[in-house]
Amino acid sequence: MKEMSSCGSRQRPFEKKFIIKIGEKLFNSSQDVSAGIWAYGYTKRVSLVIKNDAMHHNFEEFSKAADAEMQLQNKKILSNERVITVLNSCNDPQRSANCLVFFSGVDDVSVWKKKSEDNQDEYQKLNMTRNAKMTRIVAVGLKAVDLSKIVIQPVGIAVKVSQDYSDDDASKVVEAILKKSVEE
Repeated sequence: MKEMSSCGSRQRPFEKKFIIKIGEKLFNSSQDVSAGIWAYGYTKRVSLVIKNDAMHHNFEEFSKAADAEMQLQNKKILSNERVITVLNSCNDPQRSANCLVFFSGVDDVSVWKKKSEDNQDEYQKLNMTRNAKMTRIVAVGLKAVDLSKIVIQPVGIAVKVSQDYSDDDASKVVEAILKKSVEE
């Protein structure tokens, strides 16, 4: 999943290419891979649908879906502030997915900071393990932002990538998806 609102417009084609590069590496890594894609922000859909027919079983299908899904619209449909709530409420009754990869281009994680009574820093958490039974959640900071405050370990892992979206950055994300250790 990719947030399509907080990165500059000149970055969007690079982000799409980066996500497609990750998909290519992922599909090349194993014969038993499927992947879906959903973008939020200035896009067509407000909710994520997890079902078997939304999953792509080869790189070509995934690449076409990424091109189609990452088309910008004129009006912002879903904000950064609400996306975690929307994701956490997703259901996957068929158990079609076991990993969520959340890409964000925010400048810092304060957008997900919650108000607490004791003034402690608390953040919304990606927690799709309740209704979707995810076994891995990978939060990718596209502006080298540390998203570790929005994941719950050990299921959740945060990966920071450079803004040049290098091949090494793509490999780090794929390693996190495949549950290999990721070095910062």
